[in-house]
Amino acid sequence: MKHSRPGVGALLVGLTMICALLSVVPAWAQQASGISGVVRDTSGLAMPGVTVEAASPALIEKVRTVTTDGDGRYSIVDLRPGTYSVTFTLTGFSTVKREGIDLPTGFTASVNVAMQVGSLEETITVSGAAPVVDTTSMRKQETLNSSELESLPSGNVGLQTLAYVTPGFAATQADVGGTRDTWSAQGNYTFYHGKTGTRASFDGFRNQYFIGAASGVGYITDQGNIQELQLETSGMGAESGSGSTSMNAIPKSGSNVFAGGVDGFFSNGSMQSANVRSNLNNWAQGNSTLLTTAAITTAATVDKIYRLGAQFGGPIKQDKIWFFAAIARWGSTVNQPSAYYNPLQGKANIPASGILGPTPTLFYPGQPGSPYASVAYTDPSLWGGAEPRKAFSFDWYRNHAGRITTQVTSKDRINFYADLQKSCRCTTGPFTGANSIESERGWDWYPSGVVQGTWTRPVSSRLLLEAGASWQTANWINFAEEGVTQYDRSILETATNYRYGATTLLTAPKARTGRSAERFTLSYVTGTHNVKVGVTDEQAFNDESRSRNNVTDGLNYDFLNGKPLRIQYYALPFLQQERQNMELGIFAQDAWKIQRLTLTLGIRYDRVSMGFPAASLPAGLFVPARTVSELKGVPTWNDINPRFGTAWDVFGNGRTAVKFSVGRYNQLSRSDLTRRFHPFSSSVNAAFRNWSDANGNYIPDCNLQDFTANGECGVISDVNFGKFIPSSTTFSDDVLKRNRDFLWDINLDVQHEITHGLSVNFAYNHNWDGNFTTVQRIVNGAALGPDAYDEFCITVPNDSRLATAGQQRCGFYDIKPELFGLGTINVVNAKELVGKNGNTGLPKRYWDGFTFGMNGRLPYDIRVGGGLDIGKNVDDHCFTTDIPNQPKDVNGSDRVTLTWNGFNSTGTGACKVVTSWADNMDFRINGSIPIKGGFNGSFIFRNTPGAALNAVLTATAANITFKNGRAASTLTTAQALNLITPNSQFGPRFNQLDLAINKSLDIGWGKLRLAFDLYNALNSNSVQNVTTAYSLTASANRWQRPTTFLDPRLARVTAAIQF
Repeated sequence: MKHSRPGVGALLVGLTMICALLSVVPAWAQQASGISGVVRDTSGLAMPGVTVEAASPALIEKVRTVTTDGDGRYSIVDLRPGTYSVTFTLTGFSTVKREGIDLPTGFTASVNVAMQVGSLEETITVSGAAPVVDTTSMRKQETLNSSELESLPSGNVGLQTLAYVTPGFAATQADVGGTRDTWSAQGNYTFYHGKTGTRASFDGFRNQYFIGAASGVGYITDQGNIQELQLETSGMGAESGSGSTSMNAIPKSGSNVFAGGVDGFFSNGSMQSANVRSNLNNWAQGNSTLLTTAAITTAATVDKIYRLGAQFGGPIKQDKIWFFAAIARWGSTVNQPSAYYNPLQGKANIPASGILGPTPTLFYPGQPGSPYASVAYTDPSLWGGAEPRKAFSFDWYRNHAGRITTQVTSKDRINFYADLQKSCRCTTGPFTGANSIESERGWDWYPSGVVQGTWTRPVSSRLLLEAGASWQTANWINFAEEGVTQYDRSILETATNYRYGATTLLTAPKARTGRSAERFTLSYVTGTHNVKVGVTDEQAFNDESRSRNNVTDGLNYDFLNGKPLRIQYYALPFLQQERQNMELGIFAQDAWKIQRLTLTLGIRYDRVSMGFPAASLPAGLFVPARTVSELKGVPTWNDINPRFGTAWDVFGNGRTAVKFSVGRYNQLSRSDLTRRFHPFSSSVNAAFRNWSDANGNYIPDCNLQDFTANGECGVISDVNFGKFIPSSTTFSDDVLKRNRDFLWDINLDVQHEITHGLSVNFAYNHNWDGNFTTVQRIVNGAALGPDAYDEFCITVPNDSRLATAGQQRCGFYDIKPELFGLGTINVVNAKELVGKNGNTGLPKRYWDGFTFGMNGRLPYDIRVGGGLDIGKNVDDHCFTTDIPNQPKDVNGSDRVTLTWNGFNSTGTGACKVVTSWADNMDFRINGSIPIKGGFNGSFIFRNTPGAALNAVLTATAANITFKNGRAASTLTTAQALNLITPNSQFGPRFNQLDLAINKSLDIGWGKLRLAFDLYNALNSNSVQNVTTAYSLTASANRWQRPTTFLDPRLARVTAAIQF
């Protein structure tokens, strides 16, 4: 299938921008490494004036030189990751040379020496294990270098790899050797210790798209281009912008030696086991109908997983200009568990009626209440004797990257990097079979890529200047999956929460998003102080034209047990455009060494200003023509973010450190609020209406353009839908012009080197959110209060799997019928409602937890990392805006769904969600072990929380009772209700063990590395997600049916040649 794409001119513009910016505007650099310490004589007296030189092949200038201060202290900053030697010289004393110091990213190694009287020509060389405890930084971080990334059995190598092996990171779907598509895998780092919004960067520049509330990866990293990965989980200093957790990928660079390589891996279905066992169908409780229509009979089956990449680098001019280039092709095709194309697609042929277009598809096999309720997807009668057609997730990627490092003068170093990408997420990803393949949509990305440049100038041994800029873009179009026609509409079966027919929304014919960033920093370093000041700025854009798949009327349907329930409207045509005009940060920080204590004091001022460009849309079937003028400065937020911390070298030997940090961090800047403020959205772009279908013809027999109750259709859910009234949603000044969402993070960490090369740590973390916004509904000039809603109850089904089985459950509310659909929306800060509606305090979300970890090398060159993470997360939104204890955030897709500052619930009736210590317990360990014969084995093991067994019932008038005697038949619309408190029940814990064996062979002109990886070595089928929809009809109740479980054991072979 061919799709039109924007041209590559945008990337050329970006190249021009970077070249211009390099001459005037500085940029971000990753958290640089360093070496510091104290030089004394043999009597213990401090030695000022000692020349200290750090040398490494990683430095294009070869050597970095400083001098000790009056206290004998020195500090060398801005060092690239690599292996260093440090030389100490002073007339009248023997030269001391310390070798073999391995520096990961963001690590400051403590190297203290004692110099003895002698001649300069006499050199005392000291070799030993590199320091593993950073005694000067308040940061808590983890790193993986390129050799570790090569040896570990990681299916998709990228930013997510560190999250994958770090306890405490929540994951949405496991990966088995690359069975998960790269795009969604690289964005799989959602929550850490309850904190939303992990900042992802490439070479220090933010690498995330600017689309709504999402914060996924914007630039796909090629594993052959990664030198090291860095993860900071707490204690980030004032130079760090938004986001309280940070990931960074450091790219490879050339050197003074020509070197390169070719690598590839492959796997297919012949290298895979099967892991469907009876436990996957226990949810059916032996019900024969359920086992016939919905039993899990197959696991994910790999068609192919592949990669081929090449890298080459070296000197263009020795000690002056280095280059590095990388190119790669990779992808996967995987048939998901029990996933097939819908054999009923296009078979209904419900005709057009008036303005209503045709409906080619009505049902899917096994749909409760439908004529096919007892028929399975694979029933031969549906396929005319042919084999059922399997549904696949399918993705591929093409990267073309280059990096130039040049020492322009003896002091000026410039790096330039660019990567042009083309890729296809040919199903939305991760497609798991939880919905039909027809409900997915493909993403065709081109051109996409990144352009970056940095400049560094050590003016003197104490003064360092850094500068640079970055520009990243992604252009894409969406396309419908095969078999979906332009007339198919998306249908949601609410009894099973299964979507089919077509995707809900397409982004067509084009869309684009991107970011640019600039930074300038000045560092002044003495032995006692490390002062850093700077300014950062980021801009971003997002443009999306949107359309529903059905080109005639754009309407989607909700069904309940195969019968019409609701009609979903959307304002078409529709355009989303957001701009971030600035995310300005000005910061100052000093790391002050006082004997064995390093005190870090930092302050950061952040200002964010957004807006949107002018735009016009023609009239649609249900909406008038719309025009907006350009607007800047909405929202504009100003924040002061202090950062404070200490690091104490307890015994002065660099082996034990106690660290404390506290800091305020803004949530990641995203376009969600600007999107809601945009008049195209604030004038109400989506609504629904009930549909009774009294005659059973599956045609809404009503005037669809008349939004009052008529025929089979109820009144529209928002009276302002179909009108262009931007004031339908208003925002208080406090929301638009003051603070944005923020988080306070406190960490106490004890690190100790128990043996050379191996450290352990114990840490306590407490964090909490602030600045909650909520939504009021305004009717006749006044905000609705709790008295506008009537409480109702349900009887929890008598199912032994439900903790409250057979009990009455209340606390659900429905608006009074006379108020349904009326009014406008006002977005306010929750603090404006304290003291009103019974609110005595603000909502809260907080985490308390402990981490026990280890990292380093054991005897016999055994490497180990990982640990145990345990904590309690409390999300207490028992706060009344209008519906008692059910605040709504403006980012709810329909302004009815409960979404509360990171908490998402598909049901109502539970305002305090506590995820317990036991249910948050997370154990992960990874490492490598040398084996006889030159082999090396490695492993990753994860024991993490099981699936949350939440239960949501779509309740109608037949299931409820109003407490005040109101007739159940007056329920304004069916509601999704929590039968139990979310996160109060969990399934068995999730276990995954991945193994790898590596062998390197000398082939004369290079080395050949062979690897055999065995993913999910125990062939576990641990369940990660289940169906939460609960049905009162036993033969249709798929509650707890696994929607994602661990893919079967998979072998993968890798070959790499390095020369």
